[in-house]
Amino acid sequence: MPNGILRTRFDFQASSMEAAARAFAFFFDRPVLDRTNLKGDYDFTIEYEDDPEARIPLNPFSGLTPSALSAALATVGLKLESTKAPVKVLVIDNVEKPAKN
Repeated sequence: MPNGILRTRFDFQASSMEAAARAFAFFFDRPVLDRTNLKGDYDFTIEYEDDPEARIPLNPFSGLTPSALSAALATVGLKLESTKAPVKVLVIDNVEKPAKN
C-alpha cells in the first residue's frame, strides 16, 4: 500500500471469459456479460485502486467501481462497456407454505 493507496488484485487461472464476467457481476447492480467471443481458458491478473468513497465496512471488495474495473481490464486488453441487452430473469410472484399432511 504505497502512498496509502489500497490496491486489490484478482488472479484468474484457467478461467473462461464467461466465468470472469460472472465474477465481476458480483460487484455491481447489473449483470456483466461476456461478449469477447474468446473461447478457452486464460490466466491473467488485474489490479485496481480502491475507491474509498465506494467502500462498505467489512466488505474488502466494495471499493471496486466500474471505472476502476474498466481501467484494470484495459491493462490486459479487455474492455468494460455499459450497454443495454436482454437478460433472463426469474420472477417469483407467489409463495405459500406447504400444507400439513
